[in-house]
Amino acid sequence: MLERTSVLDVVRATLLESAIQEGLAARNAYRSPRTKKRTTRKIEPLVEKR
Repeated sequence: MLERTSVLDVVRATLLESAIQEGLAARNAYRSPRTKKRTTRKIEPLVEKR
């Protein structure tokens, strides 16, 4: 049981870390100076089209 739980914990930790890294990357993409052009898009244009 201890071995199985430890493996599951490791897998969950890795998945959480990858998800957090992806989320941070997405946030940085909006705020980074290189992609200032994409900051205006977000979700507003989709709502405006309708």
